[in-house]
Amino acid sequence: MLQVTEPGVPSWVRGLLVHFALVAIALALGSGAGSFVQSSTGVAVWWPAVAVCVLALLAVPRRWYGWAALSVAVWMFAANLLAGRTAAVAFGCGIANAVEAVIVALLLTRGRRRARLAQLRDMSLM
Repeated sequence: MLQVTEPGVPSWVRGLLVHFALVAIALALGSGAGSFVQSSTGVAVWWPAVAVCVLALLAVPRRWYGWAALSVAVWMFAANLLAGRTAAVAFGCGIANAVEAVIVALLLTRGRRRARLAQLRDMSLM
């Protein structure tokens, strides 16, 4: 979980606020990713929104990853719709983005409470 400190505010509230702020940023990045789409495949060659979605997952306790992943899927579905994809493609991309974010978040935490990239071996699974 990302550390965000603010006296007087419960940590779960801070985590949710950070989560929703980050998925809103991911929505903006995802809906603007149409400029990265290859014309031959219709697939974005670069999708920066997923990196922000990983941060959104890391902002909440690990026990909330299921709900946070659902939130990511919904927001990425909306981002793909705004980028001009059909509903079916947007749905599939939203699910794929959420699964990818969960896998990366789990790899970064690997049984720990918080993600850590302090040493080279922390990057071994990436």
